[in-house]
Amino acid sequence: MTTVLEPPAEALAPQNPNEITIDNFDYEAAHQEGWTLFNYGHYKDGVPHVQIQKLDKLKATEGGFSSDLDAWTHVVEHARQGSPLHMAALNLVDRRERLGITAHCGTW
Repeated sequence: MTTVLEPPAEALAPQNPNEITIDNFDYEAAHQEGWTLFNYGHYKDGVPHVQIQKLDKLKATEGGFSSDLDAWTHVVEHARQGSPLHMAALNLVDRRERLGITAHCGTW
């Protein structure tokens, strides 16, 4: 009989999008898809400044996105399908980014 060892529960990233923070977000998974969350710190009013961006190091011909707008579309489409990673990313973006994404992609 083979025993499969599971990592301790605390080592796993949270699956509830509302529990995912900028610090425990799965950047590796996002990077594999060709996008990332970029944390610019805070606006002057203290509100976090977080955006979804395409990975510049990955060209469209290599499976990356041509623009940030394409990355937005990808993230929204996956969030609509219930992906915790993509829903968390949309939960974490700042209000200005959210307005742009909603204007471009609609609601999720």
